[in-house]
Amino acid sequence: MLSRAHALFPLVILLMMTGTALAQEGPISAQGTDPTWRATYWNNMTLSGQAVLQRAEPELNYDWGTRSPGPGVNADQFSARWTRYIDVAPGTYDLPHER
Repeated sequence: MLSRAHALFPLVILLMMTGTALAQEGPISAQGTDPTWRATYWNNMTLSGQAVLQRAEPELNYDWGTRSPGPGVNADQFSARWTRYIDVAPGTYDLPHER
């Protein structure tokens, strides 16, 4: 399931840029919504190689300034990926975004 979430991440970014998302019709997964985001950090800007930190994060709202996001992560030139399964009812959703 996590690899499917990783594959869908670019689609989520695209949908956030357009502001509209459609929930899939059909059988609903019995999994339910994950309570936290799974955060993975790398000391490069390409999400490649060995991750230096993985942890559960309750929300995505950060201002690290010049500090590191966590133990073992560079304060600059790092990358991060957040994944989470969110179970929603079928329909059309407007996602907030900045232009």
